[in-house]
Amino acid sequence: MTIRLNIPPEPLLRGYLFSFINSLEYVRVNLTDNTIVIEHEREGEVTPLIARLLRDIAKDMENRNYRFPMNGNDKRTVVSGDNSIYKLLGLSPDEGFTKLLKVVAGEIEKCNDEEFEEKYYRDEPKFAPVSILRVEHYGAGRKPFFISKDLERTKPERITLYKFTILSCGYLLSRSGNVYDDSQKGVTTVLMLPARIGRYRKPFYDIIRKYMDDVGLPGTRPEEALYLWLALTMPEEAGEIDVVGLIEPAGMNPARAHLSLHININLQRSMWREMGIMPDDREVEDWKFILREALNSRSSARDLAIKYSKLLFRASGGSLLAARELLLDSSRLLLILQKTKRLSREDLRRRDVARRAMFIGRNLVERLKR
Repeated sequence: MTIRLNIPPEPLLRGYLFSFINSLEYVRVNLTDNTIVIEHEREGEVTPLIARLLRDIAKDMENRNYRFPMNGNDKRTVVSGDNSIYKLLGLSPDEGFTKLLKVVAGEIEKCNDEEFEEKYYRDEPKFAPVSILRVEHYGAGRKPFFISKDLERTKPERITLYKFTILSCGYLLSRSGNVYDDSQKGVTTVLMLPARIGRYRKPFYDIIRKYMDDVGLPGTRPEEALYLWLALTMPEEAGEIDVVGLIEPAGMNPARAHLSLHININLQRSMWREMGIMPDDREVEDWKFILREALNSRSSARDLAIKYSKLLFRASGGSLLAARELLLDSSRLLLILQKTKRLSREDLRRRDVARRAMFIGRNLVERLKR
């Protein structure tokens, strides 16, 4: 059977929807105009697969002891208001969000695909979207990834229970972890959203969770260092992704996005190979060392590493001038530090950064001159 879902105009909501659909198993997915067509690959109903994914998300939330992020207004919409979602489902305010997912999963499982589609679009009552589903209707439109300033409507549309559940679960699936961001003076939640719809060899969230568990992100700033870190360390099966840095809602504060970055892992590595500058295993470790120092807000050599990571970013795009600057600056600093008799712990760290930068710069200059 088949379910058709329209793609939202907001890029962030589109990412949530893609994240959910790309995490479904045993489906074929096609894109027709602005509509996603989801078919069961064994000709069955799609709704049991949706219900299974909701239960898997609930189980993952319980295992990670993670609560659905809400501010005061969100809680009135979802949990405690007179016309809240909890009241509609017969849940008590002290029950967790996972209970909501399990109840909705049970309802969806009883629907055929046509009934699900009807309820997804036209069911009543409808609810105001919670904060994480209306980020682009706050101040985020000024960021390149967001287009809220271009939307025809200024207020987000009210949504059905099923649409709320699917998009919220897309958020939960894309939520990859927390990273300290010194530019925000606190913790940033990192979202990794698939930029394309389509079938993966395994669920998208499995790819992202394994990456975050095995590798992770040392930080999110500067963006040049984050881009290179992802280009070097992300598995190619992740494909094309959008990375968003979000401050989750709390108290009376809404969700707020402050970082957006787009990367096509396969395309970037293909470009490096064509230019002859794809780092080998040893070089990768040197690149990662500098990038880790640049992204780590507690590194004593961070300022130097940020400078070199920005030069490395330009050089990796084919700039011979940036590669030469990286080589000359690191060589000069390394010579000074090697002649210094007593080095502080900070200088020792800077020496290590400079030594690796010189090695990288020399190789890039040689290859880009060809």
